[in-house]
Amino acid sequence: MCVLVVLISACSKNPADPAPIPVPPPVNVIDTARVRLKQIEIPNLPSPYFEFVYNDSGYATHINFASNFFKYELEYNNKRISRMTNQINGDKLVYQYQNGNVSAIDQYSGITGFRLWHYEFAYDVMQKLVNVKWYVFPSNGSDSLLEKVADLKYGADGNLSEYKYSIRMDDGSMQWGSTYTFSNYDKKINVDDFGMLKQFFDHLLYLPAVKFQTNNPASSKISSTVNEFEINYQYQYQGNLPQAKTTTIRQTKGSDAGRVTTSTTQYSYY
Repeated sequence: MCVLVVLISACSKNPADPAPIPVPPPVNVIDTARVRLKQIEIPNLPSPYFEFVYNDSGYATHINFASNFFKYELEYNNKRISRMTNQINGDKLVYQYQNGNVSAIDQYSGITGFRLWHYEFAYDVMQKLVNVKWYVFPSNGSDSLLEKVADLKYGADGNLSEYKYSIRMDDGSMQWGSTYTFSNYDKKINVDDFGMLKQFFDHLLYLPAVKFQTNNPASSKISSTVNEFEINYQYQYQGNLPQAKTTTIRQTKGSDAGRVTTSTTQYSYY
C-alpha cells in the first residue's frame, strides 16, 4: 500500500504547490524609539511606573522603574544598546549580539563585579523572539543554574498569542509555572510591550528592536496550577496612541475565585 501511494504521488501531473518559505526581515535595525513614551502610571503602584528620557536622536538614555526602584542609564554602540547600568546599586547589564539580534545579556554586580545572571534569547526565521532562558550564578559568578524559561508564540498578525513560563524546582527539574495568552488585537499602536518579560523585582531586559505586541489586545488569560484569571482591556486613544487603558481582572480559579478588580493605566508622551 505504501509503495502504491508513493507511485501515485510520483506520477501526479499536478502536484500540490509547496508551502511558501517565510522570508526573514532585514536585521540592520537600530534601537531608536518608535514612539517617545514619557511615562506610564498605574494606580496603587509606585509612580511613575515607567519613565523614559531620550536624546535628540530618539535613543532612550534613561529608564526609571517604580519611582526609581530601578534607575537605568543606557549606552549604545553602532546604534545598538550595549549596556544598561542601574544607578541605584551599580549593577550592569551587558549586551551581546548575533545576526543583528540580542543573543545574550550578562548581569554583573555593581558591588562585587561578579556575574549574577545570564539571559539567553532565541529567534525564529522571522526574527521573532521565541525563547528566553534565565541562568542564575549562586556562587560568586561560577557555575550557573537554569532558573526560568519562557516560550513565546505569535499569531498570523505578528502579535504575541502565548507565552509560557517554566521554573526550576528544588530537585533541579524544570516544571510549568504559568501561561499567558492574548487575543482580539486591534489595529492601534502598542507602547508598553517592552515590559513583557519583567517581574517587579527583576531587572528590565530592555529589547527596543523586539516587538512582542505591535497592537493592543482586548483580552488575555493567565493560567497556573493554582489560579486562573480572565482579563479584559478597554483603551482610550488619541490618534493611534493609547492615552488610557482600563484593565478588568476576574479570578476564575483559586481561593479568591469570583473576585473582580479594575484599574486604569495612564500614558503620556513627549
